[in-house]
Amino acid sequence: VDRGRLLDMLATGLPRHSVPDAPTSEIQVEDYEARLPAAGLIALPKIKGVEAGYSGHVPIADYLALLEREDGQGLREAIFNQNVRGYQGDGGVNERIRGTLAGKDRAQFLLRNNGVTIVADGLERDGPNVLLQNFQIVNGLQTSTVIYRIRDQLRYAHDVHVPAKIVA
Repeated sequence: VDRGRLLDMLATGLPRHSVPDAPTSEIQVEDYEARLPAAGLIALPKIKGVEAGYSGHVPIADYLALLEREDGQGLREAIFNQNVRGYQGDGGVNERIRGTLAGKDRAQFLLRNNGVTIVADGLERDGPNVLLQNFQIVNGLQTSTVIYRIRDQLRYAHDVHVPAKIVA
């Protein structure tokens, strides 16, 4: 059960022992399509059960474009539906993430952060880009939220990259 389904179950008052009618794979999520530059990504070797995969890093401006709603009016919260943990607040680890990104050594973010994991229904190389279809960020909600919250400081930060694993 992903985060969205769990919240639906809690909202409808289902008893704890109830099993949802629809398996997780049938739960509807919003469809998204995005392109990320392939320059910092390396194709993973063939892995049983994985259609395609990449590992590497993405420029922060391109990652921000992935996070922002198309109308520019906020964070695409639906891309975190399959991430079971919500935002953990502004202290602790999140404050250290913000400190790295806002500090003079912000380029070291690539080395200091474990990065994000993006799972997509479709993933293909499209010229100099990788095309993601119907994606979810299943690991990296804390990192992504901090990045989004200080986006104005990062939008033109050409020296900052986000570590990423992308799989379909």
